[in-house]
Order: sequence, then C-alpha cells, then structure tokens
Amino acid sequence: MDHNQIGVPMPNFSPADRVLMSQPWMDKLIIVHPGLSREQIAAAYAAHHGSLEEAARAWTAAYKFFGTLPTAREEHVPPPWRGTRQIGRQPYPNESRSVAQVPLGGTHYGLRMWFGDTAQQGLCSLGFYNQLTGDAINTPSRYTIRADDCPPEHGSNILKSLEECYGVDLTRIRPGSQTYLVHQGMKISVYVDNERIAQGIDVPKYDPRA
Repeated sequence: MDHNQIGVPMPNFSPADRVLMSQPWMDKLIIVHPGLSREQIAAAYAAHHGSLEEAARAWTAAYKFFGTLPTAREEHVPPPWRGTRQIGRQPYPNESRSVAQVPLGGTHYGLRMWFGDTAQQGLCSLGFYNQLTGDAINTPSRYTIRADDCPPEHGSNILKSLEECYGVDLTRIRPGSQTYLVHQGMKISVYVDNERIAQGIDVPKYDPRA
C-alpha cells in the first residue's frame, strides 16, 4: 500500500469499492473536499468508519435522514481528519472541559457527555466509557439509556444510538465510537435489562460563555 498525502494507507480498491465510490454520497463529498481525489476521500472515510462499505452506509443514511449533505453553497468544510463538523463524533482532546462524566455506581462503566458540533442546535452527544481506563466504549451488553420524561403516546422511552438509527450492524461498529444524540436539559436513566442503576441524570445545557 502507498500512503497518500492525507496520511492514511491507500488501499487497492476492489470493483465493489469502485461501485460505492461512484454513488451519490461520494459525489457530495467530492464537492465538500475540493482538491482531493475520489480515491483519497474513499481511503480517508474508510479508515474513519472501519470500511468503505460502512462509510457508504453511514453517509447514505445521513443523507436520507437529514435530507442533504453539505454542498458547494455552504462554507467549505475541512476533511474529517482535520476537525470537520460531524454529528455524533467523539470529543477532541481540547474539548476536555466541555465533557461531563457520570460514573455508574457498582460498575466499571460511566456515561460521558459532550457538545461536539451540535451545541447550537440544542443537542448533546453522549456515550459509555470505561471508568478504569477512561476509554470510550460501545454500549455494554444488556445496557440501555432511557428518557425519564417520555410521554406514553411516544411509545418506548429507550434511546437509540446514531448507529442504530442509521441501521448500522452493531457488531461492526468501531470500538469506542457508538454515540447517542439527545436534547440538552432532558433527564435520562441507565438500565441493565429492566433494572434501573442510575436515574435522573441531567443532560447539560450549552453555555457559550463557559
């Protein structure tokens, strides 16, 4: 493999990869990242998502969910390895002061919350972490996060991660990347099976003065 100028390995793309690279999700990203070839973008996004197939699935789902991807009419967005605005990304090292950590008593797990790139939209990202190592982890088996104030007419109060909403195979999620997106100011609880182990957790509200 050769390394291209964006610092990730340049794989030998298969015919199936070439098909994925010709689809609309890639056409949009070509516009967002001027000056980069289709192959360079594919290599970078495959490295970020674990495979080109997962990148195509995630971005196609995002396109369908949000109605559009960034276009040339928007302000230029830098590539993902340089801090692009992303929905549901993990926090950057310099965001440590905006991250709230909530240990889950009696376990090695905790919830970590950060604003990321959605603070101005009234949203907050959260995910699980290992209290012993501080590392982000995917949702542990049998664990669920639930909204405390979900009206009965809304159905289940169990929150789904972005990956679940996008239909991503949970067994193929890159370790430490599973993320939830919730409204600021809401209250949530954590369950193991049907036993509540933490309740009334306040999702922080963004204060631009902080």
